[in-house]
Amino acid sequence: MYETFFGFREKPFKLTPNPAYLFLSRSHEEALAHLRYAVSEGEGFIEITGEVGTGKTTLCRVFLESLDDGAEAAYVFNPNLDAAQLLGVINEELGIDSPSDKPKDLVGALNAFLLEKKAQGKNVIIIVDEAQNLDSEVLEQLRLLSNLETATEKLLQIVLVGQPELRDKLNSYELRQLGQRITLNLSLIPLSMKETEDYIYHRIHIASRGRTVRFERAALNHIFNYSKGVPRLVNILCDRSLLAAFSMNRPRVDAEIAKIAIREMKGESAAEGFRKKIRGLMPARGLMPVFSLSALILVIAIFVFFFSRLQTPDPAIVPALPGGAAVPSPPSSSSSAGDLIPKAPDQNADGENAAYSRIEAFLRDARASDSRRGAFETVMDMWRPGDRAFISDEWENMEDERYFQAASQENGFWAHPLEWRLDLVEKLDIPAILSFYLPEAPLPVHLALTGISGGKTFLLSAGRGKSIRVGRPELELYWSGNAVILWRDFLSMTGTIPLDAPDESILILKTLLNEILEQRFELNPVYDYAVRRSVMDIQRQNGLAADGMVGSLTKIILYNMRGGFDIPRIGKGRRRPGR
Repeated sequence: MYETFFGFREKPFKLTPNPAYLFLSRSHEEALAHLRYAVSEGEGFIEITGEVGTGKTTLCRVFLESLDDGAEAAYVFNPNLDAAQLLGVINEELGIDSPSDKPKDLVGALNAFLLEKKAQGKNVIIIVDEAQNLDSEVLEQLRLLSNLETATEKLLQIVLVGQPELRDKLNSYELRQLGQRITLNLSLIPLSMKETEDYIYHRIHIASRGRTVRFERAALNHIFNYSKGVPRLVNILCDRSLLAAFSMNRPRVDAEIAKIAIREMKGESAAEGFRKKIRGLMPARGLMPVFSLSALILVIAIFVFFFSRLQTPDPAIVPALPGGAAVPSPPSSSSSAGDLIPKAPDQNADGENAAYSRIEAFLRDARASDSRRGAFETVMDMWRPGDRAFISDEWENMEDERYFQAASQENGFWAHPLEWRLDLVEKLDIPAILSFYLPEAPLPVHLALTGISGGKTFLLSAGRGKSIRVGRPELELYWSGNAVILWRDFLSMTGTIPLDAPDESILILKTLLNEILEQRFELNPVYDYAVRRSVMDIQRQNGLAADGMVGSLTKIILYNMRGGFDIPRIGKGRRRPGR
């Protein structure tokens, strides 16, 4: 409908997957790299989880398309199968002719195929999508398939892909044997604010071979704040925004149009629930003649009341007036309906609105232009009290990530970016820098996270003695999803083990593991299987991707576990002194 108006060859925000529109976020790229590495190492079971709409199926397709002639793969996307049907689908996907549909014969044919491919030097991979819907019996059958092996190596690699419920299922007592065989856990997270903007313009560019329509900064902020970076929700909001802009004959998407799209999404789900309630109130056809007039009037009154409230702007996307007062809503013509159905008072509404207004006012007071400096200096002061951090004016034109990397390295630290991992920030228990976006604001505001209490209350600082304590809902209202961890490599364990690290780093790692785990790893520069398994166990216990690669986050965990280093803490609000 709006394609010609904006110069598109086709709609850019269709929900159906299209390889031409492939966009890999940092999370996808990291997961893909870990997946390829695990497959090359012959890992048995791999688990990939992510919320609805975060691109799990896209990741699977990209991985399958990247396989060379040295691999055979089966992709199972229908979870509504019993164990025998699953075996049949796997054999069919691999092109295996089975003598019968009996499980024993299907497994026998598969085993012969696997031995043949192993003799040819090929890997065989099975990817099961939507695996959270598999019955326990089917998951147990997959575990039994992993027993197909030679005297020295596995014949089959299995990748389970699903929503977070999959991890809960694999952690259950019933499936503990399967859960213990998972050698790599990967989690896909939503897009950051910057990635959301890049994603939107990437799809527009593919659909039109250029930027034919512009989303204003305020519109992008609204879309991100509502979607939280989930690609599927971003697609829906952008499609509806373009349709609204077309209907209003506007060449660009502004904040007003984005709000309309958000209200439509909220109203659609609410209206469907209302229609179901109305249908429940209506009598059977045979009783219609005796359906009282008063009851019919009541139904109409409910309908009018509901939709008059539905059209009221959402308080989450309406700016606050000075002093924290909400923008007044237009008078409703359905006051009689309100009298018929009194609304229960909301005990928490005033408190929540005040909290939202408070964090918004704090962000507006913090100057976005110099908030990076203030946040960085605050974190550095926690690491080195009284020692002024060096910040060069030459870095001011750098993008945020490069800015924090340059400032950190100049001061003897490292900066590691995170996306949507407040849980991990709390686990690492060291200060971080979070970025926030206000509607209509062109630049983000950066605040230092200097304290966390029970995962529910967060202490944020803008520097210069300005700080605010907020709850998680208030923090997430404007948070972009981006965080930067500043950390110190106390023992100079440089590089990523085993990819590009020098021999000295492997020796340091083994020394640390010997102290932490009371092991007796031989002190040589060999990163062997036993060391890697110990690293993977530590990663798994601390919520990291269990890939066996020792990068920034794993090093932070190791330094935390060993102790004895002077590290500022945010969980207890005090420094942890060296011993």
